[in-house]
Amino acid sequence: MAKDKRILVFEPRPDGHHPKWAALVSESLTGIGYQVTLATTVPERVQSHLTNEKNIDIRKIDPVNGVAELAVADSLRESLDADEVYWTSLDNFASSLLRSATIGKRPPLGLKGKIAGVYHRPRPIDPDQSGLGTSVKRHGFKKLYEENWWSRINVLDPQVAEIAESLYPNLPIQLICDPAAFPKLPAKSEARAALKVPGDKIALLHFGVYAKRKGLGLLLEALEECPAREKFFLLRAGKAPTDAPEAEKVKALANTGLALSLDYFVDSETEAKLYAAADIVTLPYLSHYGSANLLSAAAAAQRPVLASDHHLLGRQVKDNKLGWRFNDRNASDLAKVLEQIASEWDKEQDTFKTSLQQYAQRCNYEAFHKSIAQLYAS
Repeated sequence: MAKDKRILVFEPRPDGHHPKWAALVSESLTGIGYQVTLATTVPERVQSHLTNEKNIDIRKIDPVNGVAELAVADSLRESLDADEVYWTSLDNFASSLLRSATIGKRPPLGLKGKIAGVYHRPRPIDPDQSGLGTSVKRHGFKKLYEENWWSRINVLDPQVAEIAESLYPNLPIQLICDPAAFPKLPAKSEARAALKVPGDKIALLHFGVYAKRKGLGLLLEALEECPAREKFFLLRAGKAPTDAPEAEKVKALANTGLALSLDYFVDSETEAKLYAAADIVTLPYLSHYGSANLLSAAAAAQRPVLASDHHLLGRQVKDNKLGWRFNDRNASDLAKVLEQIASEWDKEQDTFKTSLQQYAQRCNYEAFHKSIAQLYAS
């Protein structure tokens, strides 16, 4: 019976999506009757995402990362007599673990048959991924599978979930959504007034830290090349170093009244205003492998996306009709798509409304909880 079993949810990372995932997984498991202990380095960040923490035993742990997480988790699991450890990101240590498994190294014995969690970028179990490093890790994953180290795994790619089921028939591998929800967004006019976004511009939101892989530089290059660039307004939000190579270009746009840059970690209220003020959420990531939570957030906010056509992100946008795509890493093609959007905006802006609503329903918190329940029913 679930009520007689305890699961240790282990998430030492305090950044990005990690606290939210830890909270959602913990609530999913308590919702189906499990006793849950949640181990985290920053309890208050996880608590901010919990709707009801009274049935969750929260333990503060010291910072730890990589394969060292296994020993820490096993020690805590043993003290709790927990039946399983669920990592909200197996990626924290998967690469090191799988490489070492190929040469005979193994996790602590107490974790045998008890390793579970979300594998966000599961290249080793994705047959479409090649390369020496991936092949080595695939061999390590298979060894651990054959020795029954894994308990169950969630993945975010439908193709990987389907293929993995046939490759690893004795391991429950369940598709899970990349969850997002907004309790309530302000009206677009209200949000634009608060952020001083011109009402006659097509507002492009680029959300996240400055990092080359996020594609802000590509977007800026495309805007420079686009003849219709003055029809757009760039909303840039996320912590950024002042010496980032894109910073000067964003500043120059802001000086001409065509951009707003919030170079800091924004709170949930400001985040809601940004999505409400935006017309399009940009996802110009460079050869991005795996899911992107901003896609789910865009759907939840009923905003179409402008995304690279690469891998899962590109497939999701195309298959679910969530917005526009451009050729990966190609600024000129992105500029052409921007020009197309500008020329057809009046008649095209509501094109994706129904499909965005449908996708949002598949990526809300209820859908997330249902996927965890299905995983633990198998």
